[in-house]
Amino acid sequence: MVSKVYFVDFRMRKGANRKNILEKIDILFEESGLGKIFEKNDIVAIKVHFGTLGSTRYLRPVYIRRIVENIRKRGGDPFVTETCGLGHKERSFAHQVIKVAAYNGFTYETVGAPIICADGIMGVDCVEVPIDGLKLKKAHIASALAYSHAIISVVHAKLHPGTGIAGAIKNLGIGAATKFGKAEAHMIERFPQYSAEKCSGCGKCLKWCPTKAITLVNGKALFDWAKCISCLSCVDICREYNREPALSLPRERFLMGEGFLEGIIDNFSALVKVVGKEHIGYINFITEVTPHCDCPPYSDAPIVPDIGILASQDPIAIDKCSADLINASQGIRNSILGDANKEEALMPGFDKIKYITGRDWLRLLKLGERAGLGSLEYELVKIDV
Repeated sequence: MVSKVYFVDFRMRKGANRKNILEKIDILFEESGLGKIFEKNDIVAIKVHFGTLGSTRYLRPVYIRRIVENIRKRGGDPFVTETCGLGHKERSFAHQVIKVAAYNGFTYETVGAPIICADGIMGVDCVEVPIDGLKLKKAHIASALAYSHAIISVVHAKLHPGTGIAGAIKNLGIGAATKFGKAEAHMIERFPQYSAEKCSGCGKCLKWCPTKAITLVNGKALFDWAKCISCLSCVDICREYNREPALSLPRERFLMGEGFLEGIIDNFSALVKVVGKEHIGYINFITEVTPHCDCPPYSDAPIVPDIGILASQDPIAIDKCSADLINASQGIRNSILGDANKEEALMPGFDKIKYITGRDWLRLLKLGERAGLGSLEYELVKIDV
């Protein structure tokens, strides 16, 4: 079945048909039918990425505000949300997520809706969803998203070192999962390596373990691995307080290709199972397309010019269309594409995503199609405003 993907560009037209970007968002929201995925008084989650400290090419808060206004105008009750990251870093706990959001301009005052961390203060508040997945038999979905009546994924479309393309599937397949869900997707042999000999007995890891899987016995940390969810707080905190850390996670255990993709699809499928496919919509902004995701503390130069905004009720179709439009664009010489001194890489039609990331970006979408999440076949509906 061919899915419809609606498109507006960033160009300003002359004359009576002239619309600014915010007005184009209004038209796109209406034409794509996103207002029909929720009813009056429904709780509607807007799942975004707030960026991190040092990144600068995340979506502008004013875009999110316009989407909030469109939901509220149709009777929905929206909130804007993200989940905690793994480890003990600047976005690992709810208060940190909200602090980073505020630093980057996302507050109630700027977006017009509450900012909520979907998986709670420690990143473990979840609904456990049984699934017969490609990799997982159960998924751990952030509770605020699982309990929402509808979800709109709003994405800064860009490249990603593990998936190739970072769009709607990545936004919900990783971004809607708790720390446990992220770890299950990301890692193989997910438990940290522990050396009792190196343990200093400082006890810092006990304080930060959300499942109380660590106790101190005879001056050494003792782990109950049955309780461990692999949030990796202990690994980071041990490294921070000890010259010779007792805990580590070898990089080769951190999946960024095969296995990782299956975990993303399984998490996404679990979210669809609890919320309903008909209650999830997708908006991809193809603007400032960076060669990496918005998680690093920096933002490289965009690889192609700004393209436009897509909306759909099919996550596979919208991500396939996003990738196709990126690859069909002329590359920007003053970007990582120009560094290689390979003229072909700048040409329209060249697979820029695979060239930069080294990933078969289509594989993730094929897995999603196989799981029944959507269709790779799409009709691009261009709205001329």
